[in-house]
Amino acid sequence: MHVRSPHRRIMVMCLLGTVLSGSATAAAAGQAPPGSGAGMHEVIALADLPAQIRSDLGVGQENTIADRGGPFNPGCVMVAGKPNQRFMLAALGAASAVVAVEYGGIAHGASSREYQLTHGDWTLVRTGHLDLQVAGQKALLDQHARSARAVPVKKKKWF
Repeated sequence: MHVRSPHRRIMVMCLLGTVLSGSATAAAAGQAPPGSGAGMHEVIALADLPAQIRSDLGVGQENTIADRGGPFNPGCVMVAGKPNQRFMLAALGAASAVVAVEYGGIAHGASSREYQLTHGDWTLVRTGHLDLQVAGQKALLDQHARSARAVPVKKKKWF
């Protein structure tokens, strides 16, 4: 006899609510969710991203991130003058962006970062894992949608 746990039901309902609220929030804001790609365009240079997103990626800091096709250190051993991250591409819309970044080290791979524009600030909302061979905006958005997880919200201190 299979007994269903009330905790399992609650977890499923919470998960479903989280997924639906993300789409509902985007729809309420008059935009399509990032996974659809509607209203988004492909970006292939760091300079074409909003300044706040570039700053979050570490652009302007020494040896933090290389531009697409730039020198990059995929290994574990630090190499002078070569960053351990490299921009791959991004999908950018009026109020959302998904950015792909290759990273080096023993777990050489790629990750995605989803940002939402709220009240004039770009906020990181979800991160995911990608294949190293992301062929364009559609592949980026599809892979991000399958693997993305919410980023914990930072609580503001009021003192």
